[in-house]
Amino acid sequence: MKLFKRWGRRIPGIGKIWREREELRAQIRSLALEACELSDRYNTLLAESRLQSLPESRKLDPGKSRRILHLNYRDHGGGAAMIANSLHHGLSDRVASSVLVARKTTDREDVVSLETDFPVLSPILGEFAPYSPSPGFSSLSSSDLSHHPEVLRADVVHLHNLHPNYFNFTNLPPLSRSRRLLWTLHDEFALTGHCAFTLECEGWLSGCSTCPFPERYPPAPSESTGTLFERKRELYQRSELLLICPSEWMASQVGKSMLADQPHRVIPNGVSTNVFYPGDKAAARQSLGIPEDAFVCLFAADGGIQNPFKGGEIVSQLIPQFSSYNGLLFLEVGGKKEESSQLLSLGRFESHDAMADCYRASDLFLYPTRADSFGLVVAEAMACGLPVIASRVGAIPELVVDGETGWLAPSVDASRFAECIESAISDRRRLQEMGSAGAERIRQKFSLRKMVDSYREVYEMSDQEWKALFD
Repeated sequence: MKLFKRWGRRIPGIGKIWREREELRAQIRSLALEACELSDRYNTLLAESRLQSLPESRKLDPGKSRRILHLNYRDHGGGAAMIANSLHHGLSDRVASSVLVARKTTDREDVVSLETDFPVLSPILGEFAPYSPSPGFSSLSSSDLSHHPEVLRADVVHLHNLHPNYFNFTNLPPLSRSRRLLWTLHDEFALTGHCAFTLECEGWLSGCSTCPFPERYPPAPSESTGTLFERKRELYQRSELLLICPSEWMASQVGKSMLADQPHRVIPNGVSTNVFYPGDKAAARQSLGIPEDAFVCLFAADGGIQNPFKGGEIVSQLIPQFSSYNGLLFLEVGGKKEESSQLLSLGRFESHDAMADCYRASDLFLYPTRADSFGLVVAEAMACGLPVIASRVGAIPELVVDGETGWLAPSVDASRFAECIESAISDRRRLQEMGSAGAERIRQKFSLRKMVDSYREVYEMSDQEWKALFD
């Protein structure tokens, strides 16, 4: 852009072209924002008309197998997709299940992609939705969700991640009128005007008016967050939702929020101990090309060390602090592939088996997260016998027992993490005991089978039990 402006002063006519280009961009943006407002009104009117015409939720035969529909933003990548897929496959022996997503990235036949009646306009609105007064309400990809064929076939609609900007919250009342509606809260998006993690902000406790962090994911105009909060609250009051919290911490957040009047259950996430279990470290290192005598500190997050919520910058600060430690290697998964003298970035793994080998090849798992409703990668690492150094935030203390299965840093601070790494290096025997204790803890409390069985109980609730939740 700067280069274009500089040349615009030298070449006749370019400056005019630049100005016309900027004027056209401003006009397109203005039209797109108007279209967002119109689509918001369209979605609201459509949802209201559906609400009036839909029959109340049909009674379910106690002896009949339930049909479950999982709704998520994408079918692969991230904790929400992993849990949705785990339930979809884990219940297939007794419950019919399907998956509906806004972004399909695989060729799986059992996953259906949301389609819109406005294929040209919908992506344009998606691009400008974060700047509109109503992100989360103007998307056209889920306008008539209550009449979607997959919804009509389902007995239970199980919501997962409803961001970014693909799910219209106006769908909640008509959906909950005609179907049983569950919502697993993988983050705090349901509790706020717009953001997925509240972090240090307490505005969500009093209405999210004039948000001081409008750029926080998923972004929204600061002046609109209070209105978005109130619209969510009003729609919640007209809906019947059973909230599933993956941790006691998330349940406590719900209890302080605008969703406090909705029933909730705590069902911790689970990991497959048939995939994630302690194994041969030497073989795992050989398969990944990691020196056998290295002391390996692993960090894994969607986006790698560039992830602002998972504390990637802390790992970046730790690397130079240990430059004098001969044989210490930092391993990164989830970011771009690259290699330096102390950092080996393996990129993304498509298979759980490959990720399990990465845990087995490591000596420590570092997780300086700033926010977490559960900590799925922490549970996976522990299941593979890997001690954890994590920050004492969110639900992490429900997984990691400080001093027994790892260390909990009181704050997201590089110096505290460095102290824990030094303690681990100096006492390898204690490190091994912590790893064994962590694997046993996951087997006993956070297995995939335990999670699946808990959800099955919810899916198979009788009509009387379901009704009692809302009386």
